[in-house]
Amino acid sequence: LNHWDNLDRSVERGYAGATTNHIANAAGVSVGSLYQYFPRKEAIAAAMLEDAVFKAGAVLRERMLDCMHTPLEEGIPLIVKAVMELRRANAFFFMGLRREVPGLREGSGNLTIESFMTSTTYAYFQQHHEQIRVPDLDVAITVVKYLVAGAVDFYLEDPSPQLGDEELVAELSNSVLRYLTA
Repeated sequence: LNHWDNLDRSVERGYAGATTNHIANAAGVSVGSLYQYFPRKEAIAAAMLEDAVFKAGAVLRERMLDCMHTPLEEGIPLIVKAVMELRRANAFFFMGLRREVPGLREGSGNLTIESFMTSTTYAYFQQHHEQIRVPDLDVAITVVKYLVAGAVDFYLEDPSPQLGDEELVAELSNSVLRYLTA
């Protein structure tokens, strides 16, 4: 299907409210054609999640590459801000859809923009190896991924009245920097 954008705009219905008839109509195909590619609605959800991860991962990769020669103190906040923007823009796919679709969370655990970005993150950390004190970069990537994605997701689901986007980005960036450079 090459009509994901039409489907992306119809996510307000949620997984339960989206029938295969609605999905086929939004995609501009017949229900029969839809079933040729996707045997069940869960397969459509998985494909949409994969597409969202790929697109968001490409944007994040570009942002990280733009920061490759930027000092950590400047680059980390830009990257954390990009993660927040991407997770907010794709909240339905990265948080809502995983909760709504039976089995999607377990089956797509490694399908995240952060996992998609492991090699780029590794290269970014290697580029700044003089400043990074965590001896195992694989461990550092995992900790930073959990710290940033977990905090951002929690914040997006339950925004703090005491903390705005800019403050969260600043505090997360400081936490990441202290972890990596202490």
